[in-house]
Amino acid sequence: MRLRGQLTASGFPLDGVSDEDLRKGVQMMGETFRDAAPMTASQAASIILDGVRENRWRILVGEDAEIIDAEVRQDPEHAYDAEFWQTLQARGLFGFAG
Repeated sequence: MRLRGQLTASGFPLDGVSDEDLRKGVQMMGETFRDAAPMTASQAASIILDGVRENRWRILVGEDAEIIDAEVRQDPEHAYDAEFWQTLQARGLFGFAG
């Protein structure tokens, strides 16, 4: 399973987690994101289309995107480190705390 390799490479411990449990976890995260999203798909589309109409070169959708963008700009050299993303996850930026 490709996801297992990606998560393991990112430092997530998956010992004892079956592929089926991973699949269910990903499905649950998707459903939680859909059901608890801070805006609808229509609202997000409006932000994107308005940005395109205004010829903005950068369009960020949602407060979480703005925070992540600011953090990456503040520390771009570490933006690809697992610890960087684990810190953001612990802050609850991905809909769940670490």
